[in-house]
Amino acid sequence: MGVYDKRSKKRLGTVSPRKEFYAPQSGEENGQPWTRVAVRSNMKEDLYFIFSPDEEGRNIAGFKIIVNPLMRWMWVAGFVMTFGTIIVVWPDEGEKKRMATIYAREATRES
Repeated sequence: MGVYDKRSKKRLGTVSPRKEFYAPQSGEENGQPWTRVAVRSNMKEDLYFIFSPDEEGRNIAGFKIIVNPLMRWMWVAGFVMTFGTIIVVWPDEGEKKRMATIYAREATRES
């Protein structure tokens, strides 16, 4: 299925959402259905294309399209926060010396 920008009429690419079936188990005529979702991501948004076939025999099918804005930036923010946490938790040389001095004082007081 081709994806086009509505305003510029520019082709953005191709996606292929579909309904697939697991292999039938013993005693089953057909396998269990599952839906393969097509995802198109960029820095602006994530587009999810979900195929919904006709379940009632009307020979029509539909697509559900979900737009999640700025999702890639959520991942970037997560990595930045993780990196920042590591930097903040990491003890510096001054802190190590200060703690060593405190521990040495405590050790001499107990002796």
